[in-house]
Amino acid sequence: MSRLNVFGWGLMTVGCVLWLYGYLADGHAALIAWSELLPGWIAEFVPNLEAEVGMATMIAAMVPTYWPNR
Repeated sequence: MSRLNVFGWGLMTVGCVLWLYGYLADGHAALIAWSELLPGWIAEFVPNLEAEVGMATMIAAMVPTYWPNR
């Protein structure tokens, strides 16, 4: 595995831990009103700011994780 892949997996782990913390704990108010935009069962996954940041970090971590090697 390249350094970029290791960085991506590390970032994915940080995002997962942050999302799990936000999902299980009472945190700050969410930036986006997900319950108005999405069905209720999906909106439950991002209840607060910490969960939103964790989810965004995991999505952003897919870029270095799956970037093609030279």
